Amino acid sequence: GFLYRSIGKLDRAGEEYRRMLRWDPQNADAHYGLAEVLAAERRWHEAMKQYRTVLEITPAHAGALQGLGFAYLKRKQWDEAITQFRHYVALKSKDGFGHFWLGEALLQQRRWDEALEAYREALRCGVRIVTIYRRLGDLYLRKRKFYKAVKQYRHALRLWGWRTLFLIQARSRLLFEKLSRERQPCSR
Repeated sequence: GFLYRSIGKLDRAGEEYRRMLRWDPQNADAHYGLAEVLAAERRWHEAMKQYRTVLEITPAHAGALQGLGFAYLKRKQWDEAITQFRHYVALKSKDGFGHFWLGEALLQQRRWDEALEAYREALRCGVRIVTIYRRLGDLYLRKRKFYKAVKQYRHALRLWGWRTLFLIQARSRLLFEKLSRERQPCSR
């Protein structure tokens, strides 16, 4: 199953994993492989069932925790996604992408401070992707910490260059307009 999955033959991989499960229904690796195939096919409900089966067999299976969290995220079940990613980062605290996905779920729930901390932890773990810097910039902007926001947008600009320039320019313009208004004395 793994070989077929790795070369993109998902239907064949699914068949192989199902065949393995007919021989050994308690094979956590086969359930996990099938869950990954179903997730790749965006069959989230079925994938989640397989991930849960893996976790029943092997409760500390990091891949299943992460996969289940991601499936919840895709289905917009934010609280469940947060729970799964919290379990995942408790198990794999140095995995920055786990912290990133936790931040994404927290952001959807408008839990700004927790999302900010999750993104910062992702950076501490060495994940350097534009989305983290953009999200941090947006969160600092929301908290009215304008200089910190600009710093994060600059990091994003350094990573992606001209591709994000339009986004950075628009946000920077808004930011500097706000700063200008705050520094001007009241006209009353």
